[in-house]
Amino acid sequence: MPVVDLANPGKVTTVEAYERDVRILVFFLMLSFLAACSSLLGPSSVQGTHQVTFQPASEDGRAPIDPQDVVFYTRHDLPPGFELDRYKFEMVPEFPSPEDPHQILGRIKLQERANVGADEAMKSVALTTQRNTAIRQEAANHGANGVLEVGDQWFPGRRAEHRATYYALHISSAPRAYPEVNALLEKLALPEGYREIQRSTHQLEDLPETTFDVRLKRGHCYVLAMAFPPGEVDRPRQGADKVTPINFKVALPKAPQIPGYRVINASAGGFGRYRDNPKDGKSWHRLDGVWSRAGAGEIRCPVINTQVGSVSFFTRQGALTKNPPPFNPGTGTAELVIYERRLPPAEAAKKICGKCYHAYETCHPRKPLATCKALTECLPTVGMSVGACASVWGK
Repeated sequence: MPVVDLANPGKVTTVEAYERDVRILVFFLMLSFLAACSSLLGPSSVQGTHQVTFQPASEDGRAPIDPQDVVFYTRHDLPPGFELDRYKFEMVPEFPSPEDPHQILGRIKLQERANVGADEAMKSVALTTQRNTAIRQEAANHGANGVLEVGDQWFPGRRAEHRATYYALHISSAPRAYPEVNALLEKLALPEGYREIQRSTHQLEDLPETTFDVRLKRGHCYVLAMAFPPGEVDRPRQGADKVTPINFKVALPKAPQIPGYRVINASAGGFGRYRDNPKDGKSWHRLDGVWSRAGAGEIRCPVINTQVGSVSFFTRQGALTKNPPPFNPGTGTAELVIYERRLPPAEAAKKICGKCYHAYETCHPRKPLATCKALTECLPTVGMSVGACASVWGK
């Protein structure tokens, strides 16, 4: 059927030709529209070249996995068992279970060059997708199912350059395995000769009001240990409920009054001197249920007067500040264990005589020790004789 072109009445065409002309017109209109958008939004394609290298953390690698299974993490959404600060990235040993722990498999180094400037490259979704694809593939090649970016730097120019570093991680999905208390206590690096004499179970939230007695015998040394039984312990390090370090003190009803020596009516310590994970740099100042589940500290060594001491708990954190934080030990169950060690007589005499060594120094070598007033006044307070300590000091 013929069609009359109204813009040109003398022209007659067919329906098929007319529809073809309309399609051509629409096509060119779409091209013009896309060109206009392109001029407003910038180049239609941002491309980059990506060079990635892998630096293994150990010789124990893992089998390759599907790149789609690789997850990107930030420092804020890392799973439990990792901690990243300004200086280092740390991981809890044997967490969440010894059979399948988290692992730091190595580092991925990225060198990237874009076909646009740095400002545009940093905003480009296309370039981010290309970069992440390259990182995912490299991580997957080494069995890492997680990556964490720990530093990047952009270099300006007509063609931007970008360098970045990622940790390649194995994030375990194993259920958390908790060691038994006795297994934790066996890992404590206590000096030889200590034996358990007392054990009790307490709730962390009750520690600010908790006290218990311990019999302290002359010539002995004592250590207090804390260990968490299997189960969760809530000791957050950030937020409104963040915890404080746990310290303990032991009050003595009969304090040794040693002339020239400060009154020792109490002693204080923490649980960081002996701990279940000596390589863990986080355990020295607090137990938190992840970094360490057991630790111990010295109560007194040696004991001078046999008596019953009273153990209580507090925190040293902020003690010298104007507004120290309240003692917040967290929540969960803890077992407290007292260890005792009997000193050999010669070692006990040396340590106890040492409490009066300052008096000995004022006498020696100007006068006989038996006539030294400072020494004869000091030694009775620690239950030692001049003769016994003279032999210790080689006099």
